[in-house]
This record gives sequence, C-alpha cells and structure tokens, in this order.
Amino acid sequence: TKEKLREVRECKRTFDDFTHEDPHEDHDGLDEASLREHEQVTKVKNVNRIQMGKFIVETWYFSPLPREIWKQGDDVIDVLYFCEFSLNFYRSRAEL
Repeated sequence: TKEKLREVRECKRTFDDFTHEDPHEDHDGLDEASLREHEQVTKVKNVNRIQMGKFIVETWYFSPLPREIWKQGDDVIDVLYFCEFSLNFYRSRAEL
C-alpha cells in the first residue's frame, strides 16, 4: 500500500509540473509597463451581472468591452443586457 501511495504521489507531482502555466503567457509583446497597466485595469470586474431574456447571471471577472460601452474610469455596469436573438449587448434595457 505504501508503494501505491508513493506511485500516486509521483504521478501527481508529474501532472502538476506538466500543467503549470505562466500567468503572463498570453501577453507576449507587452513590455513591463504595459503589462502592469493591463493588470491594474483588469483587476476589478466592470460588469456585475448580465441579462439574456429572463436569465440573469452574475459575472466573476473583468469583461473586455468596446470603448463605446465601457472605458477605464467609467462606473461599474450593474446589468449588461444581451439580445437573445442577435447577441448584441446594451447598457440599458431601453436600448434593447
């Protein structure tokens, strides 16, 4: 049994080593200043919830949106409305 546990432990270490990802891997081409600015902007989510039809979903992370919808310095969007037919999104229900 101890031998089996040792094998499992070794497999887990190998798996963890294999799946380790660099958190900045997707940001190739950004210098350090640009990377810090990107991390600062995306640290706080900018949309609290999205609504599509009768469904409302709370968001977990920052949402990259076109500048016409949200730009840095704007208030957090409480609800972002999605058209369930075209998948376009709007800041207010009236625009929908």
